[in-house]
Amino acid sequence: MSSLSYQMIRDAMEARQQVHATYGGFHRELSVHEIGLGPNGNDQIMAYQFGGESSKGPVIDQPEESRWRCFDVGQLSDLVIVDGPWHTAVNRGRGNTCIVSTDYEIHP
Repeated sequence: MSSLSYQMIRDAMEARQQVHATYGGFHRELSVHEIGLGPNGNDQIMAYQFGGESSKGPVIDQPEESRWRCFDVGQLSDLVIVDGPWHTAVNRGRGNTCIVSTDYEIHP
């Protein structure tokens, strides 16, 4: 839990800033809601993806409730913290198996 990326994301969460990054070859625009350890002991985040793309195409074309994403922090690249609106959806937390030990979480 001490990587630079991890600390940048955690700081962004505390300030409710957006996180923009590349993951899986796609540009992602995220509002991170939870950060901690995943089932395999890796640093992970649970985020609401409000912009960019995924393997399913542009996120704007996807239903709001399906924009929740789990990301391995170590696989995020081109990480940038951005001021702007913080996003969420009403179905937060349903079926979250992404993080087994939470370090920090935002409850909107």
